[in-house]
Amino acid sequence: MASPFPGMDPYLEHPAYWPDFHARFITYGCDALAERLPPDYVAHIDERIRLVEVAAEKSTRTRPDLTISRTSSVRPPAWAAAPAGLATIEPVTASYAVAEEIRETRIEVLHHPDHTLVAVVQLLSPENKRGTGYAQYEAKRIAILAQQVHLVEIDLLRGGKRPSMSQPLPAGDYFALIGHCEQRPECQIFAWAVGQVMPTIPIPLLSSDSPVWLNLGELLTAAYERGHYRRWIDYSGTLSAPWSADDLAWIRAQVEKPALS
Repeated sequence: MASPFPGMDPYLEHPAYWPDFHARFITYGCDALAERLPPDYVAHIDERIRLVEVAAEKSTRTRPDLTISRTSSVRPPAWAAAPAGLATIEPVTASYAVAEEIRETRIEVLHHPDHTLVAVVQLLSPENKRGTGYAQYEAKRIAILAQQVHLVEIDLLRGGKRPSMSQPLPAGDYFALIGHCEQRPECQIFAWAVGQVMPTIPIPLLSSDSPVWLNLGELLTAAYERGHYRRWIDYSGTLSAPWSADDLAWIRAQVEKPALS
């Protein structure tokens, strides 16, 4: 079934759907680039695993970072009981704070035959836009910007903190930033609203080659339809990100329309 929205579906931002959508979008984006790249380029998916500390209310584990129980209601284990007559104090029971494992995937464009990294295409995740994950992403971003590598950042998340810029971003709900390594510190910014069709953006290559164009709307359609999200997204539920009253009214009107197959 088709999406009820002409562009980005704001319900996909929910933690229950985003990881699956992110994986599909990256996969189809890599496939689309591979089909369009000149013969001496290749696109591949790079995956990295890192640990981040996620606030309890945002964690996909839905566990608190720390829990404390009164000893009057939680009995200590038998092995923790002090021998009779031994002076001690009553302990409390607590849980360790456990970092959450995050798998990050991005598209890398390489040039043959030396496998030189030419461009990085990053689809931002919620972990990139909050807490310690934001600081880690900013550090990684600075490292890429210090190299002769193009950086393409696609932000399809209304919530969280946007990547840092020297000036405010233009009005919009979603963004694509095209950072050409030969034009720094400037970059191209594509901005669009929730009700707009997603743009086609350029992916820069070496200066001797023309960029290839990536249709974000086609990737969204492929991910949505092949993921069968219309079957399992709860469109009666609440949205994860904040929206204005007008936007909420428009979003509600879209999901209340008859579904199109």
